[in-house]
Amino acid sequence: MPSCYGFCLRLELFAQEQTRLARLEELRVSARTEVQLRAEREREELESRVESRVQQAESNRLALLKAERERRTIIHERMTQSMLQRTTQEGKNKERVEALRASICQKIAAADKKRESILKAEKMRAQAIALKARKVANTVRGKRELELRNKKESLEARLLRVCV
Repeated sequence: MPSCYGFCLRLELFAQEQTRLARLEELRVSARTEVQLRAEREREELESRVESRVQQAESNRLALLKAERERRTIIHERMTQSMLQRTTQEGKNKERVEALRASICQKIAAADKKRESILKAEKMRAQAIALKARKVANTVRGKRELELRNKKESLEARLLRVCV
């Protein structure tokens, strides 16, 4: 009878230990899942914030460029009208007015061409900035994922130490 009692006691202790280990495994799996979900959520939030800021900056830059282009167009129109009025008021002959008008049109065309090249360069610069911002966001995301992976590994190591 005493040997059976010892055996039953060992079986009961073994069952208790198995139950304790199962609970620890459940806690470890739960902690890992929670860390993964939090990491994914933080990464998505960071990506959306960075993308939103990049888009807002691009939108603001384009609005400023458009306003500047409109302002310059108005200034050119006023200058053209002013020059034409002055020429006609001085009583210049028709050929001279036409030559001046052609000259003004050429200057405006040259200015428009120059402005378009500046806008094109500005657009390329903005695209480069946006690309750089995306690269930075990807780098930040990579670093965060590495940190989270290190945290997860540290947590798993701690859990293994607790289990042992």
